[in-house]
Amino acid sequence: MTRMSDDGFFEWNSRIGIDTDDLGVYMLHWCLLAGFFPILIVYGLALPLLWLSVKFHRPQQSSSALCPRHQDSLGSQAACNANGFDQFYRSLSEDCERNCLSFWRSCPPVVPHHLDGFSTKEQAANLRAVVFWHYLHLWFGSLPGFRDLLRVKGFQVWSSVLRIPFCDVAVVLDFFDSMALTTRTFVKSAETVECSFNAASVLGAVRLLWFCCALQCFAGQRIGPDRALTAYCLIYPLTDNYLDDPDMSREKKKRFNKQLEAWIRKGTDNADSPEDRTEALVCTMLDAMAEAWPRGPYPQVHYSLNAIHTAQTLSVDQTGGSQCSESFLEQVSAMKGGASLVAAGCLVKGELSPEDLQWLQYLGLGFQLLDDLQDLRSDHEEGRCTLFTLRVQEGGTMDGRIGQLLQYIAHPQALGLCSPDSGDLSDYLKVAIARLTTFLVLEAAAQLQEFLSPECRRVLEEVSPVALNRLKDFRFESRLYDIVCAAKL
Repeated sequence: MTRMSDDGFFEWNSRIGIDTDDLGVYMLHWCLLAGFFPILIVYGLALPLLWLSVKFHRPQQSSSALCPRHQDSLGSQAACNANGFDQFYRSLSEDCERNCLSFWRSCPPVVPHHLDGFSTKEQAANLRAVVFWHYLHLWFGSLPGFRDLLRVKGFQVWSSVLRIPFCDVAVVLDFFDSMALTTRTFVKSAETVECSFNAASVLGAVRLLWFCCALQCFAGQRIGPDRALTAYCLIYPLTDNYLDDPDMSREKKKRFNKQLEAWIRKGTDNADSPEDRTEALVCTMLDAMAEAWPRGPYPQVHYSLNAIHTAQTLSVDQTGGSQCSESFLEQVSAMKGGASLVAAGCLVKGELSPEDLQWLQYLGLGFQLLDDLQDLRSDHEEGRCTLFTLRVQEGGTMDGRIGQLLQYIAHPQALGLCSPDSGDLSDYLKVAIARLTTFLVLEAAAQLQEFLSPECRRVLEEVSPVALNRLKDFRFESRLYDIVCAAKL
């Protein structure tokens, strides 16, 4: 992806519905800035102090693990005993059924009444704040003096629009600095490893990388690029896209799945050689993870990778126009999404406590369902069966599914062990993840309004930070990715 040009920003204004009168409001802002130019000089004198405060105010990282109340990982040792992967996977499946799917099935198919509502005036104010910040960022983002002020302003807009509780701005910006550096390093690695990655694949990998950065923070680790995490974030979309390819026969997919299982369980040196470039890349990435986390001392790392593979094997039945039951699709979504985050957690810590496993599985199902919602149109066109395409095939609306997903994400279980108002960076990030996921569900729903009833659109409009007709063209993740890769976050 490349940075958006000036014309791209004005085109964006047109797509989200900003007319000439709105632009006049923004120009009025600039006139006011020009009228108060002497005040800007005063701000200029304060910039060195602001720079020093942001530069030297480093977060005091907690030494706690993902779930600080259970650092001994007592239950994880039992999951990695002599029975090996079979017991681990069986335990993971039981936990998914008990802790994820039971919650999912109990969620009523309506928009949660306890979600914060937004008035039309608040929605308009949020839109103005976001677009005005974009203009400031576009015109002044490269100026060293304004960069820090824009960062603080961006943090304020982010927190206000998503209604995230307070956290020290310098601490949060320090985290995002580290995350941005990690992202740019990762993107360079992706370009050297596989030039055929498309923009959507890279963005999907970066989304997982950002979550891994949060996991490093939860574990009290330095936020930064890691060879094993880089390999994992690349292998995830690589194998996913490989198996989702509609042009690949089911027989070849099953052969690859069998080969991948052998590579994960035995090591790439003790199984058949790869047959094509993609398989060779997969072997290289598996070797990188095995080197960082050897099988003997850290079996849970490799068990979790094998769990992803097993879930992907089941997901082969979702392709080729296959008709799948709702319960089967729920189980595949829970195992596939849950195992992906469990593996990420293992690659950060080595092994996880039962509480860590429970939280990551719960959140993983939510992430997987969000991904399926965002891909509804392409999945439907390619004959891929998900919980959302199943409803379309039945001729129904997305009302119940979207309401159920919002209920699931809004449940306190999504926050894990968290005190939202503590001001701690880890708690702030957990709340931010939940609020951002809700926002992305609303953004996806805004792009799928033809699948919604008028009543559902009305209710979603009330809980959306921005009017749905303007939210549908936000593309929040890709815009954040562009800003991060431009080294101007």
